[in-house]
Amino acid sequence: MFQGCSSLESLDLSNWDFSGADYFGVMFYECSNLKTINFGNLDASNVTNTMCMFMRDTKLEKIYVNDNPDFSRVTRSDGMFDSCRSLKGYLGTTYDANYIDITRAHIDEGPTDPGYFSIRK
Repeated sequence: MFQGCSSLESLDLSNWDFSGADYFGVMFYECSNLKTINFGNLDASNVTNTMCMFMRDTKLEKIYVNDNPDFSRVTRSDGMFDSCRSLKGYLGTTYDANYIDITRAHIDEGPTDPGYFSIRK
């Protein structure tokens, strides 16, 4: 959808309806200047693939959601956060190259449950 959009710095998708989407793979791949994304109430309950979704978004700092999205149907998430070295979750969890799949695709709860997503106050 936005793959390779190098001029994007921020995206507000909070009014978008993703409820029918099943594929998020490479959605933001190589958006080299993207710093923030606001998903708002992201309905990802039908999504099965998030492979390379944010891959090579090296300047991406924040991914905002209102609540934890339901990624329970996802079966492919390889490289979802690969090279997102600027990413920082709500309570300060920083990017870790050992966790680049869906494992940390939730609101950061700190050391007890580290995540890459942030919630707006």
